Amino acid sequence: MDDKIENILAQILKNQTTMQNELSSFRGDVNSKFDAIDSRFDDVNIKFDVIDSRFDDVNINFDAIDSRFDEVASNFDEVNSKFDEINSKFDDVTIRLDDVNVELNGVTFKIDKLNKSMDSVYDQTIGLTEFRTLLADKLTIVSNDIKFIKHKVQETEVDVFTIQSHLQIVK
Repeated sequence: MDDKIENILAQILKNQTTMQNELSSFRGDVNSKFDAIDSRFDDVNIKFDVIDSRFDDVNINFDAIDSRFDEVASNFDEVNSKFDEINSKFDDVTIRLDDVNVELNGVTFKIDKLNKSMDSVYDQTIGLTEFRTLLADKLTIVSNDIKFIKHKVQETEVDVFTIQSHLQIVK
């Protein structure tokens, strides 16, 4: 009986360890996804720096237009071309930001799911701890009852022996 209970408790502890290992692995996955998001944000910042640099180029071109009014036609085409590139890059950045937002929503969902899982594991751990305490208390009571019964059996055997001895004397 005690072996079965110990086996059950060992299995419970083993399952709890497995769950904790799986949670640790899941946390590692979440952390690596956050690292990937940070990397993407760094890429977006670099692209913004490139765009800022291009804006500086555009401003230089506008200054050249003011000083060389007679070259307005040729410079105007160049400026339009650069604006098209910038708009294209802005569109790319907007698309990428939308992608980042979608991924952030996915990460937020996964974090919420992880928090629910952790709450569930915590609740289960509390339940198992309470069960273990209750089981230990009941085992102590059963053990004490068995000791008492053994003691009473021994007393009964002594009484039986004494009665048999008296019966033999009477015979």
